[in-house]
Amino acid sequence: LTVSGNFTSQGIDDNADALAITIDSSENVGIGTDSPSSYFSPNLVVHSSANLGGITIRSNATTDTNYLLFADGTSGNERFRGYINYDHNTDAMNLATGASVAITIDSSGNVGIGTSSPSSELHVKSSGTSSDTLTIENSTGNGSWRVKEGGSSNALFQGYNASNSET
Repeated sequence: LTVSGNFTSQGIDDNADALAITIDSSENVGIGTDSPSSYFSPNLVVHSSANLGGITIRSNATTDTNYLLFADGTSGNERFRGYINYDHNTDAMNLATGASVAITIDSSGNVGIGTSSPSSELHVKSSGTSSDTLTIENSTGNGSWRVKEGGSSNALFQGYNASNSET
């Protein structure tokens, strides 16, 4: 195919009875839809008209790690400030913010916050500061229970009232 001048495509046909891929005038891509600009984030829209539609990220080996990355630059950790990864070797999934893993779900379904190796269904590990590690607050915000770092070898479990005073 040789094209001179401006080229406009209405989409790519997969020889089926419907349009397979659309690239609109704003360079938004639609797979299975001819109107990707209709969506909140239109850059890439994948639409399935059948149950079990989705996107698959396939690994080459059982020891690979695959990523979905959120970048705000092109160098250093700006290339992956936020990400979701799946480690096929350990069957663990991680959610990262600020280029560091914040949450891990291991192969047993254990969830770790602040730890990459949770030892129970929910394992929350303090960052080592004297801040609250876990807060359980009622729906009105006028009472809570907090687990706090209590020093080098202990933790505190404290109740707070509506005035944010210890009870």
